[in-house]
Amino acid sequence: MRPRQQSPRRRRRRKAVIERRFTVSRFVENVWRAIRQPRNAGFFLVLLLICFTAAPLMRYCKDHRYFIVRGVEVQGTDRLAAARVRTWLGMVEGRSIWRTAPRDLEESLRRHPPIADALVRRILPDRIEVTVEEREPDAVVRDKRGFFFADVDGVLFERARPDSTDLPELPIVTIARGASGEEPELMGPPPEYADVSLGDASRLSTRVLAETIALAARLEGGHGGIGVSEITITAGQMDSEDPELLVFSTDGRLAVRLGWGSWDAKLGSLAKVVAHAERAGHGTAAGLSGRLDVRDPEAVVARWAHEGTA
Repeated sequence: MRPRQQSPRRRRRRKAVIERRFTVSRFVENVWRAIRQPRNAGFFLVLLLICFTAAPLMRYCKDHRYFIVRGVEVQGTDRLAAARVRTWLGMVEGRSIWRTAPRDLEESLRRHPPIADALVRRILPDRIEVTVEEREPDAVVRDKRGFFFADVDGVLFERARPDSTDLPELPIVTIARGASGEEPELMGPPPEYADVSLGDASRLSTRVLAETIALAARLEGGHGGIGVSEITITAGQMDSEDPELLVFSTDGRLAVRLGWGSWDAKLGSLAKVVAHAERAGHGTAAGLSGRLDVRDPEAVVARWAHEGTA
């Protein structure tokens, strides 16, 4: 009976296994032979000592006073005080620099609304360098709690004082109380508008605030033909409904009801109506005065107030 022949692939695999076993056994034999030689005993003894003392040595270095954090440098602050940023970092000074994780400190700083981003670096042997990116105010949000600066992402990050020099330069976004109350009047100067019917900005999503602030920037850029001093957000009848926006011109004499969404079409129709009104002589030296309803950009309703009327 003829012996069974193995395939070439199986023969190569078997040969590789034999070669690996031979290589491993040969390596072990060489190591053992080297250990048994007296001239190599000192080397292997030092190697063993390093293996057993490396961990305690590293722990000793981590806790040594040479690596204690003695200074925290804060960069990138403009509106924020550096001392306030250091407070948000926690008890960093006095700790070992090796036990201060930069990633954890960065995440801790990002949890504070005034900080958009942060970068923390170790500067050996005893300093921490912190670079922060502050949020910049793009609007002032006014609700029943007071005034707050908000950025283009719709994040309320700092309480604003009524006498702040930034307030006149930024559009005001007023949060009106929900639709359960009376609908606010369209006319009236912005500072006194809806003083007794303010809502809570924390109940609105950042998406709504961000979209409203972006709309204010577009109006300020001339996309609707008017400047804007205030935008009022009125909640819908149901939680699932989008809010409605009321826009007041820079002088407060023109009120525009925009509803929500389809901003390109609505701003285009608003610009056309405003341009036509100026050509028709509806505007005075103080600007246009009246009410506009642009919720349907195809059928804009305009009620102009004549000079001398309230």
